[in-house]
Amino acid sequence: MDIFSWITQPFTGLQVGTLFAYLCLISIFLLLGKFLRVKITFFQKILLPASVIAGFIGLFFGPSIFGKFINNNNLINILETIRIGFGTLPVRLIDVVFATMFLGITLPRGSEIIKNSGPMLSYSMIVGGPMQHAIAGLLTLLVLIPLFGVDPTFGTLLEIGFAGGHGTAGGMMDLFKNGIPEIGWRFPAGADLGLTSATVGILTSTIGGIILINMVARRGYTKILEKPQELPEEIRVGIIPQEKRYTISKATVASESIEPLAFHFAIIFISMFLGYLFDAFLARTGIFLRELTGNIYIGAALNAVPTFPLCMLGGMIVQLFFMKCKIAHLIDRQSIERLQGLALEILVTSAIASISIPVLIQYALPFSLLMIVGITYIVTITWFVAPRMLSGAWFEKSIVEFGMETGVTAMGIMLLRVVDPHFKTEASEAFAFKQLIYEPFFGGGFITALTPLLIMMWGLRNFIIVMFLFALLFGVVIPFFTGTFHKKALPYR
Repeated sequence: MDIFSWITQPFTGLQVGTLFAYLCLISIFLLLGKFLRVKITFFQKILLPASVIAGFIGLFFGPSIFGKFINNNNLINILETIRIGFGTLPVRLIDVVFATMFLGITLPRGSEIIKNSGPMLSYSMIVGGPMQHAIAGLLTLLVLIPLFGVDPTFGTLLEIGFAGGHGTAGGMMDLFKNGIPEIGWRFPAGADLGLTSATVGILTSTIGGIILINMVARRGYTKILEKPQELPEEIRVGIIPQEKRYTISKATVASESIEPLAFHFAIIFISMFLGYLFDAFLARTGIFLRELTGNIYIGAALNAVPTFPLCMLGGMIVQLFFMKCKIAHLIDRQSIERLQGLALEILVTSAIASISIPVLIQYALPFSLLMIVGITYIVTITWFVAPRMLSGAWFEKSIVEFGMETGVTAMGIMLLRVVDPHFKTEASEAFAFKQLIYEPFFGGGFITALTPLLIMMWGLRNFIIVMFLFALLFGVVIPFFTGTFHKKALPYR
């Protein structure tokens, strides 16, 4: 179903009430999560986001844990209905997150992006998208399918959850649940496993990132941070002292004409509207081409594209339109980020709360192997390859990438702030430029969205080869011939 089908459906007061009821529950979980973050030292040490804690609270009060303590089938059925309802929210909330990706950002020239992101982009191909798919695909082909009979798309869960995060995993839920009927593929368990992969990823990002920072700081490998130290209270506890508080947005339009936040809200949803129009166009084009050529894969490919990368494209078009009209200054990036952050907090909470524990138990062993191999690979690359590929502040660059490729971009930035509080190194700028090229394709971009379909079209073996060659070309060959790959680790201080 696309936007034209949605808008013709009856939208009753009961449905609106249900939505608000879910938002009330999520708000309770979020504030409880924040309270626990403030009170529990362990959560502070690993920088665990309140939304993740909130998600686990929601998971605990679900049918598989809290429901087992009560011997009441009616209440268990209600909890299961709520769990399923939570699972419907991430699919649409991720559209908000991706629509805001480039809004309020002055898009530089392509040559400037390539110049400032070169080594960082090459490194992301090794530690992120393509190689995460290649490594996980190889494990799936050689071990997990022969021993456990998992679906061929099982290996995509690593990149979807780690480089993509909860948003991407949420956006892929419909694809896994509904499958692609034209080619006879469906893997419903992939929806829950993708969300769990994202949860493991964000825990890896927080716990693993802090461990790496402490190890590296003790060896004197950091540019700014002299030695491991107690984090500032505002980072640790999450409460900003009064003297350090700052404004979270800036008004660009007068509230007498339109509320500034409503103005930015409208810009975001216009971007999403364009994405939904693209989605409808692709679906109808796929049907036309399938009937014209008789090739079922053409229609399946166009119909299988999730809406979130299309909403990102819509956001880019809106930003370019504002720039062309010389009114881009009306879009306040801070306001956009606040709305994006709101959607992401609700998304993460509802995504974790919707995980099906019986599915996790069913796939416990193959999923654990996938996570162990993925984490080991990423940590190894960060420790041994980063100092050979990233010049200058190599660890600062690698830790922000570590946070993004296992958790979310915000986690990467937070880890960078720990080692480079005032962004004095070139790491933040290099990372920002890299994201402009990387994000539209991997880590939740178009290629990520199409990976299950590509595996079904090409076969898992050929998919692994393509991903490996992609990573080899952009992550090794080009850096080698441009002189950005070093045989020996770069000197530190």
